Amino acid sequence: MMDLMFSGLVLIALAWLLQLYFTFRGSKEIQKGFIILYILGVVLLVTNDFKSGNPYIIKVGWFELGTCLASLLVLVKIWLSR
Repeated sequence: MMDLMFSGLVLIALAWLLQLYFTFRGSKEIQKGFIILYILGVVLLVTNDFKSGNPYIIKVGWFELGTCLASLLVLVKIWLSR
C-alpha cells in the first residue's frame, strides 16, 4: 500500500513542478496537465486510504476524494471555457 501513497505523492509533486515551470515562463493560467496529474495522484492516495482499513485514514480519504472532485470541476470548467 505504501507504493500507492508514494506514487500518488510523486504525481502530485510532478503536477506542482509542471505548474511552477509554466508560472516562471509567465503563464498566469492553471495548466490542464497540472490538474490531470494532481487528480491522478489524489486518486492513488484515496485508493491507498480506502485499502488501509483504518477508520481514521478512510475519513482522510473522503476529504481527499472531495479535493479530487473539486479539481475535476475546475478541469471541466477550463475545457468548456475554451
